[in-house]
Amino acid sequence: IEGIAIPSGMQLSSESKITGNSLQTTTTLTHETDSLFLNGGYNLHTQDYTADLHIKEINLHKFMPQDSLYGLSAYVKAAGKGFDVFSRHTSAQLDAGLDHLEYGSRVFSGVQMEAKLEQNKLSAHLNAKDNAMDVQTTIEGTLYPKQIEAVVNATVNRLDLYAMQITPKPLKTSQKISIAFQTDMKQTHKVRADITQNKLITPEKTFSTKDLHAGVSLTGDSIRSYVNA
Repeated sequence: IEGIAIPSGMQLSSESKITGNSLQTTTTLTHETDSLFLNGGYNLHTQDYTADLHIKEINLHKFMPQDSLYGLSAYVKAAGKGFDVFSRHTSAQLDAGLDHLEYGSRVFSGVQMEAKLEQNKLSAHLNAKDNAMDVQTTIEGTLYPKQIEAVVNATVNRLDLYAMQITPKPLKTSQKISIAFQTDMKQTHKVRADITQNKLITPEKTFSTKDLHAGVSLTGDSIRSYVNA
Protein backbone atom coordinates (compact mmCIF):
# COMPACT_ATOMS: atom_id res chain seq x y z
CA ILE A 1 0.00 0.00 0.00
CA GLU A 2 1.42 3.38 -0.99
CA GLY A 3 2.60 5.41 2.00
CA ILE A 4 2.55 2.42 4.37
CA ALA A 5 5.75 0.67 5.52
CA ILE A 6 6.38 -2.47 7.56
CA PRO A 7 9.46 -1.89 9.73
CA SER A 8 12.07 -4.64 9.91
CA GLY A 9 11.92 -6.67 13.11
CA MET A 10 8.22 -6.12 13.77
CA GLN A 11 6.52 -9.05 15.51
CA LEU A 12 2.80 -9.82 15.25
CA SER A 13 1.10 -12.60 17.16
CA SER A 14 -2.60 -13.40 17.21
CA GLU A 15 -4.76 -16.08 18.79
CA SER A 16 -8.46 -16.55 18.04
CA LYS A 17 -10.98 -19.12 19.15
CA ILE A 18 -14.65 -19.93 18.63
CA THR A 19 -16.70 -21.48 21.42
CA GLY A 20 -20.32 -21.98 20.45
CA ASN A 21 -21.58 -18.52 19.45
CA SER A 22 -18.66 -16.72 21.09
CA LEU A 23 -15.68 -15.36 19.20
CA GLN A 24 -12.53 -14.34 21.05
CA THR A 25 -9.29 -12.86 19.76
CA THR A 26 -6.04 -11.60 21.24
CA THR A 27 -3.49 -9.74 19.11
CA THR A 28 -0.11 -8.33 20.07
CA LEU A 29 2.18 -6.20 17.89
CA THR A 30 5.68 -5.27 19.05
CA HIS A 31 8.66 -3.49 17.54
CA GLU A 32 11.59 -2.51 19.74
CA THR A 33 9.93 -0.53 22.58
CA ASP A 34 6.65 -0.08 20.65
CA SER A 35 3.68 -2.28 21.54
CA LEU A 36 0.00 -2.71 20.71
CA PHE A 37 -2.32 -5.10 22.53
CA LEU A 38 -5.90 -5.92 21.50
CA ASN A 39 -8.28 -8.26 23.28
CA GLY A 40 -11.82 -8.58 21.96
CA GLY A 41 -14.87 -10.78 22.04
CA TYR A 42 -18.23 -11.03 20.30
CA ASN A 43 -21.29 -13.24 20.73
CA LEU A 44 -23.04 -13.99 17.46
CA HIS A 45 -26.34 -14.80 19.16
CA THR A 46 -26.71 -12.04 21.76
CA GLN A 47 -24.55 -9.40 19.94
CA ASP A 48 -22.65 -8.73 23.16
CA TYR A 49 -19.13 -7.44 22.54
CA THR A 50 -16.02 -6.28 24.38
CA ALA A 51 -12.81 -4.66 23.17
CA ASP A 52 -9.68 -3.64 25.03
CA LEU A 53 -6.96 -1.81 23.09
CA HIS A 54 -3.70 -0.50 24.54
CA ILE A 55 -1.11 1.36 22.45
CA LYS A 56 2.21 2.09 24.15
CA GLU A 57 4.83 4.36 22.64
CA ILE A 58 4.25 3.38 19.02
CA ASN A 59 6.18 5.51 16.55
CA LEU A 60 3.65 5.94 13.73
CA HIS A 61 6.35 7.43 11.49
CA LYS A 62 7.83 3.96 11.09
CA PHE A 63 4.59 2.78 9.50
CA MET A 64 3.68 6.02 7.68
CA PRO A 65 7.03 7.67 6.80
CA GLN A 66 5.40 10.23 4.50
CA ASP A 67 3.22 11.66 7.28
CA SER A 68 4.16 13.88 10.22
CA LEU A 69 2.79 11.51 12.87
CA TYR A 70 5.23 10.21 15.48
CA GLY A 71 4.84 8.83 19.01
CA LEU A 72 1.41 7.54 20.10
CA SER A 73 0.21 6.20 23.44
CA ALA A 74 -3.52 5.63 23.90
CA TYR A 75 -6.17 3.20 25.12
CA VAL A 76 -9.75 2.25 24.28
CA LYS A 77 -12.09 0.07 26.32
CA ALA A 78 -15.54 -0.70 24.94
CA ALA A 79 -18.39 -3.01 25.85
CA GLY A 80 -21.96 -3.24 24.71
CA LYS A 81 -24.80 -5.12 23.12
CA GLY A 82 -26.26 -4.56 19.65
CA PHE A 83 -25.40 -2.04 16.94
CA ASP A 84 -28.72 -0.36 16.14
CA VAL A 85 -28.37 2.96 17.99
CA PHE A 86 -32.13 3.61 17.67
CA SER A 87 -33.11 0.40 19.46
CA ARG A 88 -33.92 0.61 23.17
CA HIS A 89 -32.22 -2.76 23.60
CA THR A 90 -28.86 -1.47 22.38
CA SER A 91 -26.34 -0.47 25.01
CA ALA A 92 -22.71 0.63 24.90
CA GLN A 93 -19.99 1.96 27.15
CA LEU A 94 -16.74 3.56 26.05
CA ASP A 95 -13.67 4.64 27.98
CA ALA A 96 -10.84 6.08 25.89
CA GLY A 97 -7.78 8.19 26.41
CA LEU A 98 -4.98 9.84 24.47
CA ASP A 99 -1.87 9.93 26.63
CA HIS A 100 0.56 11.15 24.01
CA LEU A 101 0.53 12.03 20.30
CA GLU A 102 3.24 13.81 18.36
CA TYR A 103 2.11 15.54 15.17
CA GLY A 104 4.87 17.51 13.53
CA SER A 105 6.30 19.75 16.23
CA ARG A 106 3.08 19.65 18.28
CA VAL A 107 2.34 17.29 21.16
CA PHE A 108 -1.17 16.35 22.29
CA SER A 109 -1.90 14.67 25.61
CA GLY A 110 -4.31 14.52 28.51
CA VAL A 111 -7.43 13.66 26.48
CA GLN A 112 -10.03 11.43 28.13
CA MET A 113 -13.50 10.39 27.00
CA GLU A 114 -16.30 8.44 28.65
CA ALA A 115 -19.53 7.67 26.82
CA LYS A 116 -22.65 5.62 27.52
CA LEU A 117 -25.71 4.65 25.48
CA GLU A 118 -28.63 2.95 27.20
CA GLN A 119 -32.35 2.84 26.39
CA ASN A 120 -31.98 5.48 23.66
CA LYS A 121 -30.18 7.91 25.99
CA LEU A 122 -26.68 9.09 25.16
CA SER A 123 -24.27 10.75 27.57
CA ALA A 124 -20.61 11.55 27.05
CA HIS A 125 -17.83 13.46 28.77
CA LEU A 126 -14.71 14.64 26.97
CA ASN A 127 -11.88 16.33 28.84
CA ALA A 128 -8.69 17.70 27.27
CA LYS A 129 -6.00 19.23 29.44
CA ASP A 130 -2.36 19.81 28.55
CA ASN A 131 0.01 22.73 28.09
CA ALA A 132 -2.10 24.20 25.24
CA MET A 133 -5.69 23.65 26.35
CA ASP A 134 -8.05 22.99 29.22
CA VAL A 135 -11.49 22.04 27.91
CA GLN A 136 -14.37 20.09 29.48
CA THR A 137 -17.22 18.94 27.25
CA THR A 138 -20.47 17.11 27.99
CA ILE A 139 -22.98 15.65 25.55
CA GLU A 140 -26.52 14.63 26.47
CA GLY A 141 -29.03 13.36 23.97
CA THR A 142 -31.80 10.96 23.01
CA LEU A 143 -31.83 8.81 19.88
CA TYR A 144 -35.11 7.64 18.36
CA PRO A 145 -35.86 6.67 14.75
CA LYS A 146 -38.05 9.74 14.26
CA GLN A 147 -36.51 12.15 16.74
CA ILE A 148 -32.93 13.00 17.70
CA GLU A 149 -32.10 15.62 20.29
CA ALA A 150 -28.69 16.52 21.64
CA VAL A 151 -27.08 19.25 23.73
CA VAL A 152 -23.35 19.88 23.78
CA ASN A 153 -21.86 22.07 26.50
CA ALA A 154 -18.18 22.97 26.48
CA THR A 155 -16.25 24.99 29.01
CA VAL A 156 -13.04 26.31 27.50
CA ASN A 157 -10.98 27.34 30.50
CA ARG A 158 -7.89 27.91 28.39
CA LEU A 159 -7.04 27.63 24.72
CA ASP A 160 -3.47 28.72 23.96
CA LEU A 161 -3.51 29.65 20.27
CA TYR A 162 0.16 30.57 20.31
CA ALA A 163 1.20 27.20 21.78
CA MET A 164 -0.91 25.52 19.09
CA GLN A 165 0.97 27.55 16.45
CA ILE A 166 -2.22 29.23 15.25
CA THR A 167 -1.22 32.82 16.05
CA PRO A 168 2.20 34.49 15.57
CA LYS A 169 2.03 36.18 18.99
CA PRO A 170 0.95 34.94 22.45
CA LEU A 171 -2.87 34.78 22.64
CA LYS A 172 -5.19 32.70 24.78
CA THR A 173 -8.98 32.45 24.77
CA SER A 174 -11.65 31.20 27.13
CA GLN A 175 -15.41 30.86 26.69
CA LYS A 176 -18.48 28.73 27.22
CA ILE A 177 -20.08 27.05 24.21
CA SER A 178 -23.54 25.49 24.07
CA ILE A 179 -25.00 23.79 21.01
CA ALA A 180 -28.51 22.29 20.85
CA PHE A 181 -29.69 20.13 17.96
CA GLN A 182 -33.08 18.65 17.04
CA THR A 183 -34.30 16.71 14.01
CA ASP A 184 -37.25 14.52 13.10
CA MET A 185 -35.02 12.81 10.49
CA LYS A 186 -37.34 14.09 7.75
CA GLN A 187 -38.23 17.76 7.28
CA THR A 188 -37.68 19.60 10.55
CA HIS A 189 -34.18 20.41 11.76
CA LYS A 190 -33.06 22.95 14.36
CA VAL A 191 -29.65 24.07 15.58
CA ARG A 192 -28.89 26.71 18.20
CA ALA A 193 -25.45 27.86 19.32
CA ASP A 194 -24.47 30.18 22.17
CA ILE A 195 -20.91 31.36 22.83
CA THR A 196 -20.69 33.28 26.09
CA GLN A 197 -18.17 34.60 28.62
CA ASN A 198 -15.66 35.22 25.83
CA LYS A 199 -12.21 36.40 26.79
CA LEU A 200 -9.10 37.18 24.76
CA ILE A 201 -5.98 37.04 26.88
CA THR A 202 -2.63 38.57 25.95
CA PRO A 203 0.45 38.98 28.18
CA GLU A 204 -0.50 42.65 28.66
CA LYS A 205 -4.29 42.60 29.00
CA THR A 206 -7.49 40.56 29.10
CA PHE A 207 -10.35 41.59 26.80
CA SER A 208 -13.99 40.56 27.33
CA THR A 209 -16.04 40.35 24.15
CA LYS A 210 -19.78 40.18 23.51
CA ASP A 211 -21.77 36.97 23.73
CA LEU A 212 -22.75 35.43 20.41
CA HIS A 213 -26.03 33.67 19.67
CA ALA A 214 -27.00 31.96 16.41
CA GLY A 215 -29.61 29.53 15.20
CA VAL A 216 -31.04 27.84 12.13
CA SER A 217 -34.46 26.24 11.69
CA LEU A 218 -35.34 24.24 8.59
CA THR A 219 -38.77 22.89 7.68
CA GLY A 220 -40.21 21.48 4.50
CA ASP A 221 -40.89 24.89 3.01
CA SER A 222 -38.87 27.44 4.96
CA ILE A 223 -35.48 28.34 6.40
CA ARG A 224 -35.12 30.69 9.34
CA SER A 225 -31.87 31.85 10.87
CA TYR A 226 -30.57 34.48 13.25
CA VAL A 227 -27.30 35.82 14.59
CA ASN A 228 -26.98 38.37 17.35
CA ALA A 229 -24.51 39.61 19.90
